[in-house]
Amino acid sequence: MNVGSANKSYSYSTVSPNPFARVSTGNRGPYTLNGRLFRCGPPACPGWRASAFHKNACSDEGLRGLAPAQGRRKPLRDGLGRKRLGGKQEVGAPSSGAVLRKHLEKMTHWFHRNPLKATAPVAFNYYGVAAGPPASKICSDLRSSRARLLELFTDLSCNPEMMKNAADSYFSLLQGFINSLDESTQESKLRYIQNFKWTDTLQGQVPSAQQDAVFELISMGFNVALWYTKYASRLAGKENITEDEAKEVHRSLKIAAGIFKHLKESHIPKLITPVEKGRDLEARLLEAYVVQCQAEAQEVTIARAIELKHAPGLIAALAYETANFYQKADHALSSLEPAYSAKWRKYLHLKMCFYTAYAYCYHGQTLLASDKCGEAIRSLQEAEKFYAKAEVLCKEYGETKGPGPTVRPSGHLFFRKLGNLVTNTLEKCQRENGFIYFQKIPTEAPQLELKANYGLVEPVPFEFPPTSAQWTPETLASFDLTKRPKDDSTKPKAEEAVKPVREPDTRPQKDTGCSIS
Repeated sequence: MNVGSANKSYSYSTVSPNPFARVSTGNRGPYTLNGRLFRCGPPACPGWRASAFHKNACSDEGLRGLAPAQGRRKPLRDGLGRKRLGGKQEVGAPSSGAVLRKHLEKMTHWFHRNPLKATAPVAFNYYGVAAGPPASKICSDLRSSRARLLELFTDLSCNPEMMKNAADSYFSLLQGFINSLDESTQESKLRYIQNFKWTDTLQGQVPSAQQDAVFELISMGFNVALWYTKYASRLAGKENITEDEAKEVHRSLKIAAGIFKHLKESHIPKLITPVEKGRDLEARLLEAYVVQCQAEAQEVTIARAIELKHAPGLIAALAYETANFYQKADHALSSLEPAYSAKWRKYLHLKMCFYTAYAYCYHGQTLLASDKCGEAIRSLQEAEKFYAKAEVLCKEYGETKGPGPTVRPSGHLFFRKLGNLVTNTLEKCQRENGFIYFQKIPTEAPQLELKANYGLVEPVPFEFPPTSAQWTPETLASFDLTKRPKDDSTKPKAEEAVKPVREPDTRPQKDTGCSIS
């Protein structure tokens, strides 16, 4: 169709809204401007909207940007960069939009993990004290169920059902060493009969020991929670994770958060010996573990929201809330000794920057959809800034010594995808602003005051199982503490060695971007 001006004749091409249909030569519908596809009609179209888009693109002055007709018309292209010739499609190089959609098809995760706690063997042999068969049976079951639970921590075939059954079996027997059988506030007479020794996830193989069954309950429960986080990481590291497996990752992280929270609020206050500063059972560390699990579970929620193409505003709000979780976890560790916590804090800080970049990126998409292209560009520029910060932190993380995996997160797929997303979205906004909106770019970044109403993660409430039915008044009475051998303080005792846990080497599969320690 030709459009005349004072002394020149220009042409624009109308196309059908259906990219698979033949090119229409009607007088209304989408047209191409400077090789770009616009979905509106010619100036005579009565259905036009009075917007800046049409004023700039379709006024007499705007029409001067249309390419002059020169002989044979060039083939039109649809939004995916494919040529459209007489209703047939010719596959060409995909546009940035197609690349962007491809990158959104799959979201991968990478999680930092501290090592499991190690413990000294416990035989539960109380010669003379366990006077009858019921007591001997309890001790034997405690010994075997504890050994079984420790084995499952490093068994790659273990699943949440196996872990729950093994943990409940041991904890229900151990409860008889802690609680009275009449459910009163009085503690069991066996609470302080056994010494337990456990190492620390941050301070290496330096063990802590307490002669208190509550200390054993907390320490073993801590390891169970760690197992759930490692199981979630291992599952997320699969090359083709299914929807059910993604839900399992999400639930496992929420279960772990619930266990950590329960230990912190309900059981650590019961310890007779105060927790040493910087140790696993200190409130600051447990708070960091709880919040980290919540943040990582929300990563799965964000991936799901992107996959299902939810509104960018919701994704931006979830990413912002997730960044705040990581910042909160980092703050909980801020007063710890850097020699132990530096690597962990690098991870939390880089994830905070990473999801802040996500929030600004999707917030920019929301602004663009509201015809605020200038603000959208500024939001995307802020996303670029935070992504650059995360990139620096990735390098520092790989170089920092301390507990956790030795990897370079910037090379993982989860990190590279965000870089492509930010770049492509920013380029799109800049093109739209140069052709359509012509809006001024603000000097100040938009304030992210986003609140997600859906998808926020809360820990799954956790309770230890009740005391095993094997514990009866007769069984408890068969433990005679008066026959306990007296400690000979003049005779030196051999120090029990605590061997480190040999965790399986679970390297991520091809192109998953996940790493498990």
